[in-house]
Amino acid sequence: MKKTKWMFLCVLLFSIFLTEMNAQNPVVKTPDERGALTVKRYNKDVSLTPQQQVNVLALARGTAQKCDSINMLDSLNIRERINLRRLEYNKLNANIETLLTENQKILLKNKLAERKKAYKAKSTK
Repeated sequence: MKKTKWMFLCVLLFSIFLTEMNAQNPVVKTPDERGALTVKRYNKDVSLTPQQQVNVLALARGTAQKCDSINMLDSLNIRERINLRRLEYNKLNANIETLLTENQKILLKNKLAERKKAYKAKSTK
C-alpha cells in the first residue's frame, strides 16, 4: 500500500513539473505563421480571393514583424508596448478592410457583431 501511494505521489509531482515546464516555454510563431493565421481567419469569415489572400498575407506579415520589433524595445514599458502593438493591429485591420469588396465588408461586420454578441452572452453567464 505504501508503494502504491508513493508511486501515485511521484506521478502527480512529475505531471505538475511537466505542466510548469510547458507554461514557461511558450511556442513562438514566426511572422509568416502569424500572417497565414490572419489569412485563414479572414478567409473563413469572408472568402477572400487569391489576390486578396496574397495582399492580406503581406500586410499581416509586415505587422507581425513590426510587433516583434516593438516587443524587443526595452526602452518602453509594457503598457507602451501593448498600446503600440494595438495600434499596429488596428492599422492592419483598417488596411485589410480597404482590400475588401462592399459585400465582404458587410459580411465581416455581421460576423464581428455575432462574435461580440456571443462573447457578451458568454460573459454574462
